[in-house]
Amino acid sequence: MKCFFFILTCSLGFLFSCSESQQKPKQVASVTQQVNTTDYKENYDSMLLVISNEFEPKSINLNNSISSKASSFILNVDANCLRKQSMYDTFIAIILAKLYSNHLKCYNQGYDLLSMKEGAAKVIIVEFEKMAGYDKSLIWNFLTPAK
Repeated sequence: MKCFFFILTCSLGFLFSCSESQQKPKQVASVTQQVNTTDYKENYDSMLLVISNEFEPKSINLNNSISSKASSFILNVDANCLRKQSMYDTFIAIILAKLYSNHLKCYNQGYDLLSMKEGAAKVIIVEFEKMAGYDKSLIWNFLTPAK
């Protein structure tokens, strides 16, 4: 429930600060610079923040919006190691809030994340499901008639 409110707050913040953020120059190191260094393995938290700050949705599909450098980082680093990072939940929330904000701004509706499970997007969506306590069996129990 906390994640839902965090994502809602982030998406509203992004909606209202959209025009302001386009005029400000970015002061974050680029993903290319960070991924190519050998010491990023020791500092995953900063890498996660760099990726989430640079993430700019380009389409409805999450996997198409993730840069190739960010995608390779997400797919090549062990998910168990990432889960131990203090900024991992923030990373997931920022990525999904920016994507949802883009959905609302450009298409006037939100789109189903479950249909976007491929590549690096699958890692992000599955982690969000774990954070939110999503349980597929409850949905199937709701959809199937009682006997």
